[in-house]
Amino acid sequence: MARKGRPRKTGVKRSKTGRIIQPQEDARGVVIAQRLRLVERPTGKERLTDPEWGYELGRLFVTGKISHREHEAGKRYAGLVARYTRIKGLPSPNVRASGLESGGGRSLAIEPDADAIRRVSIAMHEVSERLFCADPGFEAVVRRACVEDLPVVGTSDLRAALIELADFWQIPEQKQAS
Repeated sequence: MARKGRPRKTGVKRSKTGRIIQPQEDARGVVIAQRLRLVERPTGKERLTDPEWGYELGRLFVTGKISHREHEAGKRYAGLVARYTRIKGLPSPNVRASGLESGGGRSLAIEPDADAIRRVSIAMHEVSERLFCADPGFEAVVRRACVEDLPVVGTSDLRAALIELADFWQIPEQKQAS
């Protein structure tokens, strides 16, 4: 008696139940392939294993669109926003980092003291004020690239905002190797 439906695929591995077994891809190879699709120009695979390629600010740094000083300012800003959102109990600003199961129950992490909350809040307020005074759109541009990890259309505003942050935090210029 013949089976109904579509004919079975030949030459594929099957489980004991008859289902097709999908080949497992190397996770590192998948990540490298994704990064190759993201960058503007293809580069060697050995360069793509650098963790800087894994986020927008790092890609801008590796491709030479921002300086080491601007990169450090962006990382410092991202860390400050992460501390601020965590300490205030706000949801993660990066949608891809949000857990779908989270939200129920209580955290077992030690609650920060009032002084720590005040310090982080003041630091966040000072940085926001500095960016707003320089240009009202700077904070949105920096947040988009450093926190939300979204692509930047033009780097001139981002660079100007990162220079403003580097000046605020007094991040020294990177000495050029001779």
